[in-house]
Order: sequence, then C-alpha cells, then structure tokens
Amino acid sequence: MDIISTLFLFSNSTGAELASSSPKGFGFNSNILEANVINIVILGSGVFYLLRDGIVNSLEDREKEIIRILEDAETRVKQASLRLAEAEKQLNETNLVIQQLDEQAKATATKYTNEILTAGKIEMRKIGAVGRLRIERADLQCRKEIREHLSLLAVQRASNSFKHYFDPELQSKLIDHNISQLGGNL
Repeated sequence: MDIISTLFLFSNSTGAELASSSPKGFGFNSNILEANVINIVILGSGVFYLLRDGIVNSLEDREKEIIRILEDAETRVKQASLRLAEAEKQLNETNLVIQQLDEQAKATATKYTNEILTAGKIEMRKIGAVGRLRIERADLQCRKEIREHLSLLAVQRASNSFKHYFDPELQSKLIDHNISQLGGNL
C-alpha cells in the first residue's frame, strides 16, 4: 500500500478496523461523534473567539498604518509637486535671465565690434594719410635732390664746355661785348 491510501484509511477507520487490517477503502464516516466534527467546530470557534480581538486589533493597527503610510505618501507627493512647481518656476526665471543676458551679450559684442571696426577704419585712414604725407615728402625730397644734382651736373658740364670752347682772348671779347651792350665803357 502506498502512503496516501494508508492515510485515508487511517482517517476513516476506528481502532478495531485498524487492528483487523482489512482495508475498506475511502469513504465518508457519517457518525459525527466518531469524525470529531463537533470537536473541530468547538475548537475553531474557541480559537476564533479567543484570537478575534487580537486579530481585529492587528488588522485595525495594520489598516491605520497603511492609511498613515498613504497619507504620508500623499503629503510627500503634494510637497514634491510644490517643489517641482517652484523648481519649474525658478527654471523659467533662470531661462529668462539667461536669455536676457545672452541678448545683452550679443548687443554688447555687436556694439564693441562696430566700435572696433570704426576705430580701425579711422586708424587706417590716419595711417594712410601719414603714409601718403611721408611719400609726398619723400617724393619732394627726391625731386629736390635730383634737381640739385642735375643743376650741379649742368653747371659742371657748362663750365667744362666753356673751358674747352672759349679761350682767354674769346672770353675777353665776349665780356667786352656784354659790357658795351649794357651801356658802359671801360
């Protein structure tokens, strides 16, 4: 016999039947006193009656704890929502300030860029004017030096030419002729 059928047999048999060890099989014992149904009902009722207050108190405590936890959770959710709203407000304000600072920075950068470009153009004009003035002065100086040099060369050539073409007697005649034209006698 296997263990399960032995247990069923044992639960449904009396002591005499077990001693005879003739299995009757599985069946329902209709004798209430032999089946101990009354004892089980009395024992269950007594346990329920004795433990009812503890179980009820435990369940009430558990219910109160759950309600407190839920209320705490709701309070935390409300506080978190308020903090979130405040943080979003601060974020929006910060974004607005950042946008204003960005616009001011762009305006300032544009202003300084324009000022630098204008100052650079003015400086370039000054440098150009100074450069042109220096070039003109250098040109005038070069022209002056070239004229002086050419004049000196012309005088030297003329002097050399006169020395070769005019002998002392011719020079004397030329001088006398020029004096006579001036109207004087010597």
